[in-house]
Amino acid sequence: MVDLENLDSDRTRPGAILELGAVWFDWTGQILDRLHIPLALLPQIGSGRTVCPDTQAWWARRPDFEDVIRGDIPLDDGLHGLAEFWHEYREEDSSLHAWGASYDPVILEAAYRRELGWADAPWPYYAVRCSRSLCRHHGISREGPTAHRAVEDCERQIRALIQCPIPISECVAKR
Repeated sequence: MVDLENLDSDRTRPGAILELGAVWFDWTGQILDRLHIPLALLPQIGSGRTVCPDTQAWWARRPDFEDVIRGDIPLDDGLHGLAEFWHEYREEDSSLHAWGASYDPVILEAAYRRELGWADAPWPYYAVRCSRSLCRHHGISREGPTAHRAVEDCERQIRALIQCPIPISECVAKR
């Protein structure tokens, strides 16, 4: 499961990314590993990544805003770290789950192209799965409010996803 927090919710712009989170899990819901990457904000803005004033104002009202913007890892290092995390655990049929296949993965794929010059993200395009769609199809909701902290949100999304009564074969990446 992957999640990010950013300062521009328009995925067509290269928004500044506050943090990356990824959680590797099995289909029993056991957490196998976590990755939290707090990203340095000012170098991203200096390189042209965007900030939406409304999104920035929303973050500024949060009690944890000061903690969120204290990230110190350069974006390119963070993207490399996420790629290493994927490659460390992936198997032939691994899937990349996100709470919305057209948001976090799209932003990350664009960041890999823009920041690192990669043609593709570390995961194959056919591996991306929308956990929100699976859960909604089965009438399952995430419990509690969204934390808007990448790793915590991943774990919350996993707890919802594993309740889906679907065969694992439908959740794995196949060409």
